[in-house]
Amino acid sequence: MVDDLNLGALMMRWDEAVAKVDRWLATSAGGVERLKCRATGLYPTRQSRDGWRVPVEFDSGTRRFDILIGESFPFEPPRFALVDRPPHLTWPHVESDGVLCLLPSAAAVSGSDPVALVKYLLGEAVNLVETSERGANADDFRAEFLSYWPNDSDAPLVRSLLEPHGPSRLVSVHRLKGLYVVAETSESLTSWLDHAVPVKDTRIREIDPALLVWLELPMLPAEYPKSAKDVVTLVQRAGLGPHLDRLGAEQCQRIVVIIGALSVNGPALAAIVLKPEKSVRAGPGWRSRAGVERGFRPGHAPAALVAQRFLATTRPAKASVERVDTAWIHGRDNDPDLSRLQRAKVAIVGCGSLGGALALGLAQAGVGSLELIDPELLTTANVGRHPLGSSEVGLSKAKALAARIRTDYPHIQRCEGVLASWQQTVARTPDHFLAADLIVSTIGEWGPEATLNAWRHDSHPRPNVLFGWTEPHAVAGHVVGLVGGQGCLACGVTEWGEPLSPVASWPNGTGQRGEPACGVLYQPYGPVEIVHIVALITEAAIDVLIGRATEPFHRIWVAREMILERAGGVWSDSWKADNKLDPKGARIEERSWRPRSDCPICGGGTR
Repeated sequence: MVDDLNLGALMMRWDEAVAKVDRWLATSAGGVERLKCRATGLYPTRQSRDGWRVPVEFDSGTRRFDILIGESFPFEPPRFALVDRPPHLTWPHVESDGVLCLLPSAAAVSGSDPVALVKYLLGEAVNLVETSERGANADDFRAEFLSYWPNDSDAPLVRSLLEPHGPSRLVSVHRLKGLYVVAETSESLTSWLDHAVPVKDTRIREIDPALLVWLELPMLPAEYPKSAKDVVTLVQRAGLGPHLDRLGAEQCQRIVVIIGALSVNGPALAAIVLKPEKSVRAGPGWRSRAGVERGFRPGHAPAALVAQRFLATTRPAKASVERVDTAWIHGRDNDPDLSRLQRAKVAIVGCGSLGGALALGLAQAGVGSLELIDPELLTTANVGRHPLGSSEVGLSKAKALAARIRTDYPHIQRCEGVLASWQQTVARTPDHFLAADLIVSTIGEWGPEATLNAWRHDSHPRPNVLFGWTEPHAVAGHVVGLVGGQGCLACGVTEWGEPLSPVASWPNGTGQRGEPACGVLYQPYGPVEIVHIVALITEAAIDVLIGRATEPFHRIWVAREMILERAGGVWSDSWKADNKLDPKGARIEERSWRPRSDCPICGGGTR
């Protein structure tokens, strides 16, 4: 069985690589000790099969390195651990079990010369120790602050919606079981919670003040607070002492302090939770249990004294912070278009296989407001190529999709689903539809899209509208952008809505299928065939929203010729005429969307 899977040859390759390194170490260094199976016991979390212990002489004396070989060696680098080392967090790049960080986590190495690989990394390990002994790399603690900040076992997971910059300020926190969420304001926190953790009665949400202490530089390990007194000093230096006193006097729960600073690699956040001892936790009579009113009648102890006594009963638990703010989720602080996308409002008409995937794509891109409009319910026939699944069958496509987006992307400002046609939506609740920066129609039916095109032409000012559709069998996809008050969909189609310049033609018919029901027709394509078309429409929408597309355009995605032929189609005469040099597919083509003088809607732009 092993030979059938080619694992025998793979193990032989591993044995050969290890043997080469073993011979080199035996001839190049003295006192080398083979670890073999001991490597697993010494470093149980590292999944090492073998290794060596190698002594190296430094000015400070002999230090031993363990070279740890994993199952994928020599195609993955070995790990190096420093056996003779100072206490954890004395030197950077040395983990708690002594393993050294010598390469980035995704580093790729060549497996052709395992000896050269081990020799290089051993040199890097020696250089790290020498640099650390001189104290020349202490600033690496600041640059990689998040790697060193402790995450205590009894600390909660903390997620942050904060804008990661100064100054120090009062913020908001909501405590869930095992999870704290912090945000700038109670309003933004409530919005995120309503999307991420919807509840029937939002009045049960308790949102309390928290503190953000913004530092000039990330802390060094020696500066990490070890006691509640250290935290109080840190907060007071940030000018938030009065807020901490008030929290200590009024709260009988854990006090959350977020630490923030700008490193050379970007902003870094960490958390400290001041936890009361169990005997004085929240509940009736907590003040008397804590002794904070000792010597005073109930309710008459000075607030500053109550805070001082209460804080004295706490201990700091350090916690890591996961950023879930918009700038981090969309582009990790490096998307220059995000601010425009966040302000954008998009209405999507038609939430089927194209519109549903488009909505998810725009939400993932960071569009701040989505209005999803579709009059249909999800059926089992839709599930195979729709973002929604069996659990949503029987529900409104638009409403269920909006709920999914709000849950998966709770930072989105607004996402609403409407179970109605676009005409009904405009008639009932026109504000959101008319206020959209972009309307995208993926209905794929000429009647409602012709009506939408005529409505746009008669509107003042004319809104930006995209129309996206597939040709039969999804062998081609189109998106037409009517932007800048210009353009008309009817200029490029027949009076029955057929493109004047289709990509494909069908000598034996399109192969459209019918269900055993009256007038129920469909195209037999799946989710894979429309991936490129969804991307085409999504990219076009973003181009309009960020100002890259300012004039009417027509973009076409064309499948490979093999796919066209397999579906029974051929290249149309118009496509071959427009692409004489290369009529093949598998590409995107962009054209202008020209006015047509005999257009019944706009008369070539004269009406």
